[in-house]
Amino acid sequence: MTPRSREDAAVIVTAPDGCHLEAEALGPPGAPPVLLVAGLGATRHGWRWQVPELFASPGEAAALGFCDSLAGDLRVAVFDNRGVGRSARAAGPRSIAQMGDDAVAVGEAALGAPFHLVGVSMGGMVALEVVLRHPSEVTTLTLLCTSAGGTALTPPRQEVLDAWANVNGLDEKALGWENAVLGYSDRFVTERRDVVEHCMEFDLAHPVDRDR
Repeated sequence: MTPRSREDAAVIVTAPDGCHLEAEALGPPGAPPVLLVAGLGATRHGWRWQVPELFASPGEAAALGFCDSLAGDLRVAVFDNRGVGRSARAAGPRSIAQMGDDAVAVGEAALGAPFHLVGVSMGGMVALEVVLRHPSEVTTLTLLCTSAGGTALTPPRQEVLDAWANVNGLDEKALGWENAVLGYSDRFVTERRDVVEHCMEFDLAHPVDRDR
């Protein structure tokens, strides 16, 4: 990966209701624009595997073997959902539709419209709302590990729900490991333990603020 400066990459976006959202735009200006929407509780740094510029340093990304970046050939925007990371928390409850409007505000401010749209997990639900509410803003839609909900929804496995609820009363580090390995196959955990340990350590160092 050729290091690219993140200077001037930060963008503060004002959502329709006045909530301030922190975003970054990386990659060559004028390249095809892509907006990435993170999942529940994740900051924009959850996309660091696809956009290694979001790692703490180029050396950290290289040590884990993640050098190719979407921002090499694309203009990529990432952001913290409202109430997460450096984005503000607006008063009152929030909805997926409202977060869809947030995503459009970020895309328009950081990239211009229309843009390619990618959503993972809850971010995929947000992306679906964007397409329904603002179809002219989206060039293509890519959905990862997500669902539209409804009666056909496949619920999380019981072991996932148990880990989220910490039914076994694990300490912080043990619970962090249990949650980290749930996202990978047994083979990947064995072969790339360094990546799983990085995920655990990152999550422990950046806990979700439950009050937000």
